[in-house]
Amino acid sequence: MIKKIKSKFWDPVMDPAHNPLAALPPMPRYQMMVVLASMWSFIFCAMVGWWMLFPYWILGHIALLTLGTFVTNWTFNSVSKPSHRDMYRSKDGRHAHHDDLWGG
Repeated sequence: MIKKIKSKFWDPVMDPAHNPLAALPPMPRYQMMVVLASMWSFIFCAMVGWWMLFPYWILGHIALLTLGTFVTNWTFNSVSKPSHRDMYRSKDGRHAHHDDLWGG
């Protein structure tokens, strides 16, 4: 049961091998995950800091969660779209064939 929940909810977001960032090379994928993790860490720290003022800051909590969700969704959607260059990648995916098509 726990494995089913993990594979359905945790892996598509937190596991860089299963989320849309998997299409990136390892270093940019790591950097994007660090940026997203820092953003979510800031959001949760701000929410805990505002917890004492919860009745007054409920809109702030909702806004932070919504903003974090939209930024994460935008990041995943912008990375997951393959470009025309992907059609000309070598089998190992490290470089593009026919670089002269792009003036390289």
